Amino acid sequence: MKYFWKKQTSKLIIGLLSILLVASAALNISLMDYKEAQTETNERLWNEAVSKGFSLPLEDIAYLTEKLKTGDFVETDQVVNRLDQAARNLEQGGRSLSQMEPFFRQQDSASTRVMANLLQDYHQYVESDILQPLESANHLSHKSHQLLLKDLDRLQEDLVYLKNVMSKQSITKDKPTDIQKSWKQAIQKVIEQNPDHAFHQRMSEKYDWI
Repeated sequence: MKYFWKKQTSKLIIGLLSILLVASAALNISLMDYKEAQTETNERLWNEAVSKGFSLPLEDIAYLTEKLKTGDFVETDQVVNRLDQAARNLEQGGRSLSQMEPFFRQQDSASTRVMANLLQDYHQYVESDILQPLESANHLSHKSHQLLLKDLDRLQEDLVYLKNVMSKQSITKDKPTDIQKSWKQAIQKVIEQNPDHAFHQRMSEKYDWI
């Protein structure tokens, strides 16, 4: 009888261990799948931020700058449409970074807020400082033409520099705190390069904590 119960107990223990091993394996697979899915999502959002926040707006700005510099006739509506498109992409780039906030906080107690907010600031700058005056004008005067070109050159310079900073970073290899630190340094540099420009002066006040 003792042998029987001992044998049954051994079978029960082996059965429980088998169940635990299977459950553990299933959990590990689920965790791996979750991590892989999270990595893919973050890489997608990162690429969207670079593309929509920088690459696409730069294409619109480069197109308009070339037209204005070569003296090609550009209708005000065309300028407005391209700038509106650039502004919307800047906004979407900021949103992509905002969606990565939980990942940054989980990984390294960092935040995407500073760069997401910066893209929103550029979006607002294009809409308020550049677009609104154009929308109220029937045509581009020589003075407004030159001012627009100057604004676009400055904006292009900022976005090219910021894009280069982000392009050198990797969401899978770099620590979020290191990424955040490089963003802060980039913002400081952009502000320092344009001390007399109204938009950058507003940025200087907003980001004086950096």
